[in-house]
Amino acid sequence: MLRAVPRPPLPPLRTNYSDAGSMLVTPDTTNPPTIREGVYEIKDSVSGQYLNSVEASVYNRLCDDVLVLQDRASRYGKWEISRVGQGYTIKQVSSGLYCAIADGDQLQSQTVVLCPVPTVWVITFTDHTTQAVRVAWSISNYCWDTPPSGQGRLVSLGKVPNDPAKAAAFVTWYLESVGPNHNLGPIPPGVYALQNQASGTYVSLSPDNKTVSCWPEIKLEKTGVRLWEILPLGDGYSIKLHSTDKYATLQSGMGYRSKVTVSKLPAAWRIVPADSPLLANEGYVQIFWSDTEICWDLSGYGRKAAGTPVEVMFNKDYQACRLFKLL
Repeated sequence: MLRAVPRPPLPPLRTNYSDAGSMLVTPDTTNPPTIREGVYEIKDSVSGQYLNSVEASVYNRLCDDVLVLQDRASRYGKWEISRVGQGYTIKQVSSGLYCAIADGDQLQSQTVVLCPVPTVWVITFTDHTTQAVRVAWSISNYCWDTPPSGQGRLVSLGKVPNDPAKAAAFVTWYLESVGPNHNLGPIPPGVYALQNQASGTYVSLSPDNKTVSCWPEIKLEKTGVRLWEILPLGDGYSIKLHSTDKYATLQSGMGYRSKVTVSKLPAAWRIVPADSPLLANEGYVQIFWSDTEICWDLSGYGRKAAGTPVEVMFNKDYQACRLFKLL
């Protein structure tokens, strides 16, 4: 279920997490990172419980359902996050209802509910290392909060204090992506970490500052996992090393095992979701040169060694080394 901010090293990888999550980010060169639109499961970062809903008649007659935390994400636990100006709406996929505030007069401890009319929320990262986010009402300093433990905890509003140490006690959330917002097309523009399926290593830049290669997370402790900004370019996409003016391209032709490099001149890449629906839903794609069948391939059938180059190969058969996950 996003930036010109330096990215610290990633924690041990969670499945489908957000801004390296999930990376779950959209480009912004002047402001803090923002959340990428899509469909998510929303998980309490402390308890690991998932956001679901239950019938609300016993709690509030002004709404349809209330939000609760449960051990598993049910069919009521898929949430479509969509950008509205500088904020977001959060819609339950199964019902089409929105996370909302039913009574604007009394905010403290007010239960967050589901209604046909949405409330606009501000979703911000509280920790770039763990990708935890806070969800707050857009015109206040009240955020989603919940009691510290127990099954079926209701989600309500709590006032965030100005003291950072006290603010840290309020609940934060992980957004675990379960699919794109289909209104945006197959590959939403955004800032992503790219992880090779075969090796589990991350697409980065070699020490020569020219060659694109893959590195294990443990080797990226100083720089953090590098991010790539993917933006539409005609019917394809440009792939730019985030916060730089360098784009992924081919400078030595399209021959067998030509290395992917970076240049100030962008190239148009065709980014295609994996043929397997399961892999596509997990965010795996293949990256092709323009309208050809030449695609990115991690050398050595996806060798895990640090600095293994990303090359191009003719896509004549399925290979895990040719699949990259958008995080």
